[in-house]
Amino acid sequence: MWRILILCCAFSVFAQEAPALDPEMQKLMEKVEGKETKQVEIDFQKYQADSDAKKAALTNAFSYWDNCQKGDWAAVYELFWSGFREATPMESYLSQEKSKITNYEVASLEMLSDECAVITAYYGVQNPMMDLKKIRSKQSWHLENGSWKLVADPYANPMGITPPGTKKFENPCKTESGKISSNKM
Repeated sequence: MWRILILCCAFSVFAQEAPALDPEMQKLMEKVEGKETKQVEIDFQKYQADSDAKKAALTNAFSYWDNCQKGDWAAVYELFWSGFREATPMESYLSQEKSKITNYEVASLEMLSDECAVITAYYGVQNPMMDLKKIRSKQSWHLENGSWKLVADPYANPMGITPPGTKKFENPCKTESGKISSNKM
């Protein structure tokens, strides 16, 4: 009988929930565990983002680059447009080697239409051979089902080269040159 009593007491001790940490302690724990999340502040005036569409496009572009820098590739994948996600399964994308993004700067936003925008960004990568600090990336963003998505050619490599005989990529946001950046991470 006393064994049952001891077991019941032990289970009740282990079953108790831990008290919630205060916000300051939670931030400290996340920092120690490497899960620190920083909120990116966007200066919409800098980009002359005077409409909801421009603000939403910039917000997703900043989210894309922030997640690239953090290495949260699942979150990055969700920001690609449906044409990319249909052609590239998430498992395939996540298994591809990616560069370590060290810094980024969203430089400009140009609205081509109500559903297409071009965002120019500069980013740095850490590479064993060299340290590249300012690589230009001109990206097309497309409004898809109410959310801005990065248009990337699913058939091109990170350098933008499409192997011969590869299926033609249909860009929903054609630019003057008809080309977009394929700088997908």
